[in-house]
Amino acid sequence: TLDNYHDTITSMKELAPANALSDSYVGGGSFFDAYCLAIGFNRISENYLPPDSNFANLQQVRETLVRILDVKEEGMAELDFTINIRKYLDGFRRFTQGRVFLATEEGHIGFGPKAARSGDKVCVFLGCGSPLLLRQNNHNQNRVVGECYVQGLVESEALLGPLLSYHRVVRYDGFSEQWGEAFVNNETGEVQIEHPKLGALPEGGRIDRGHDEAHVRHHFVNDDTGESTEQHP
Repeated sequence: TLDNYHDTITSMKELAPANALSDSYVGGGSFFDAYCLAIGFNRISENYLPPDSNFANLQQVRETLVRILDVKEEGMAELDFTINIRKYLDGFRRFTQGRVFLATEEGHIGFGPKAARSGDKVCVFLGCGSPLLLRQNNHNQNRVVGECYVQGLVESEALLGPLLSYHRVVRYDGFSEQWGEAFVNNETGEVQIEHPKLGALPEGGRIDRGHDEAHVRHHFVNDDTGESTEQHP
């Protein structure tokens, strides 16, 4: 029933910054879109290839959150949600358990561990799948407080910069029945596995495209050294 979402709706309203509907976001685009994606942990249908009908699309999320942010306490009972939006709300409730909303001095927003406190630093490390929250002690040593989800920092943007002409998707390959990362050209619709902002391979390097018939991921080979890896050198 809708009563099950009362606390969820209240939390979303409380988390929304005052500028949520008007400002631009530090990582590009509107702050409101960043808010929509952050509180849904980026799980919208457009971020899957093919688009996943089990998830709401961004426009549906926008329309719902505008209604949520505008509704008064006495009007909550009149809100009605589609199945996809209920899944979005369920995801918010599930993924925010044990986490707190965070905002950086630069303007990024996201979620971190409950132990987070003012002054902690969001850091991105090469090879680490998520940004980490670090805290410095009196001896200039840092300890890990926990991992974070930060909108605009979870898809290599901190290391490689924003994807301007592409967007990242999770692609399903029917041949292997696997999900894998891919990048879609916003103008042509062409799909590639390599990150568009990675540089050229080192001398002697090549992509062994025959290694993975399903094209879910590439295998990189250096003919000069004999080394091979699934990570771009």
